[in-house]
Amino acid sequence: MASEPDHKQSRLGLFSGLNALETIVVAAIVIVALAGMMLVGKGLFLQSRIVAGPGAVFVAAL
Repeated sequence: MASEPDHKQSRLGLFSGLNALETIVVAAIVIVALAGMMLVGKGLFLQSRIVAGPGAVFVAAL
């Protein structure tokens, strides 16, 4: 059984191959992407309020 690979050693984490600077750059890109998606969502929400009219009531159905 010595020829079987050790799966614990062959597993790599998500950022294990990156150095500190590359990790910071990836984190910054993720933050900018999330902020952009939030802005797009806010814009779509505001657009839907404009289309529905000022007296419309939004009800969240779960």
